[in-house]
Amino acid sequence: MKKLFKYLSIIAISAVAATSCADYLEVDKYFNDRMTLENIFTNKDYTDGWLSDTYSHLKSGGLTDVCGKYNTPHNFADDQTFSDGHRTDCYGYVTSGKWEDVDYASGAWQEAYMGIRKATIMMQNVHNLIADSRYVDEAMVKDYHAQARFVRAYYYWLILRKYGPVPIIGDDVLDYNQSYDELARPRNTFDECAEFIATEMAIAAKDLPLTRSVLEKTRPTKGAAL
Repeated sequence: MKKLFKYLSIIAISAVAATSCADYLEVDKYFNDRMTLENIFTNKDYTDGWLSDTYSHLKSGGLTDVCGKYNTPHNFADDQTFSDGHRTDCYGYVTSGKWEDVDYASGAWQEAYMGIRKATIMMQNVHNLIADSRYVDEAMVKDYHAQARFVRAYYYWLILRKYGPVPIIGDDVLDYNQSYDELARPRNTFDECAEFIATEMAIAAKDLPLTRSVLEKTRPTKGAAL
């Protein structure tokens, strides 16, 4: 009887272990629950979240600074500097030769192109939002599209004034799984960058409103684009 009980216990434990293992290895359910672009841009709330995230990269101090001892220490022409009580280490990186091109000062480049990518994706998909017609009309979709175009051009302007001529990606959404050689793009000329920014702003201005409500004061208007 004891042996029979022992065998039954082993069988029961094995069955539970096999089931648990099968459940553990079954990962399709996690991928099925992932948010897709179709889910995002057919829902106003999700689209609002995507647009807000597109703007969020503007918060990078290194992106908005043209020159400064924290994020862009190009102003150190000699050994003179000052201390306001914190973050003098950045100056030390420069004077000691420890600063490299891929360092804290390159964060603005990364933040800008992340914002540029998100803006382009929105421009290519926001027209699907009209499916959520309970809360959205064509004018609102045009405004969303124009905001994305505006902020994309604005990111280009910020890095143009900071780094000089930069690569213009345009409407391409690059596959970041590709190799560096496949993703690498040459810098455009300064005139090409300036022309692209000016043209994009003029196009965005056509569908941006003249004024914004109090709750949208931080969003671009026609005048801001022009």
